[in-house]
Formats: sequence, C-alpha cells, structure tokens
Amino acid sequence: VDLLMILAEDTDISVREMAIITLGLLKRRDLAPFFIDLLSRIKTEISRIINAIAQTGSGEARDFLVNLLENQEKLKSLSSGKASVDDIRKMIIKGLEKLGDEKSLRKAEEYLTREQGEKLFSRNSGLGKTAKLILDKIQPKK
Repeated sequence: VDLLMILAEDTDISVREMAIITLGLLKRRDLAPFFIDLLSRIKTEISRIINAIAQTGSGEARDFLVNLLENQEKLKSLSSGKASVDDIRKMIIKGLEKLGDEKSLRKAEEYLTREQGEKLFSRNSGLGKTAKLILDKIQPKK
C-alpha cells in the first residue's frame, strides 16, 4: 500500500492513474484522508480520486463529498480544462451514490431535488440524467 501511495503521486500520468485506481479498489476506509489530501494537490486525476474517495466507504469520505458538493469556491478551484464545475458535481453525486449508505443517498437526493429546477438539471444534460437515475432509485414507487 505504501508503494502505491507513492506511485499515486508519480510524474508519469499512467503510473499515477493505475496507482489511484488500484488503491481505490482496496476499499480501505483508512485511505480516505490520503485521497482527500491528494485531491487538493493533483488536479489531473479528479474523477479517479473522487471515485477512490467514494470507494473507501467511510463516513469521512461522505462528509468530504457532501461539503465539496456545497462549496462553490472549492469546486471552482478543482475545475480545469478537463473537468468543469458541473462535471465535478456529477462525479460527486455518483460518488455519494456509490457510497450507498442512507445519509449519502439522502444528501444526493436533497441536493438534486433543490437544484432540479435549474438549467443545470435539464432533462438532456448529463447531470440531469444522473439526477433522474438517483432520484428514481431513492424515491419510493407509487
């Protein structure tokens, strides 16, 4: 694990990607702080790191993702040519869904419900499609 953590910060992007993916697949709760710190330092692997944070399955991961979802300034600081703020929100919502515990799903539902009326969640947008999938999964069938 220690070697993978070192490789997750390698200058070679393919080495970095594989290390982050592999560490995420370990699903170790104790890796959440490492991934959270890594996200603040490595902007090129945002989707892989957010996915890895969710894979830890920890309450710390959930709290971090929920706070990130609500923090416009932090989202802007993470956005780049590869990922817009909306792209990152979509990744976070998918991460909360992946965590799958009641609190994570409720937070995703609260956020999606609150934001649903905005253009951001238009039926044809990627985030709108994600919102519909999650809301359909959470809301009871009538």
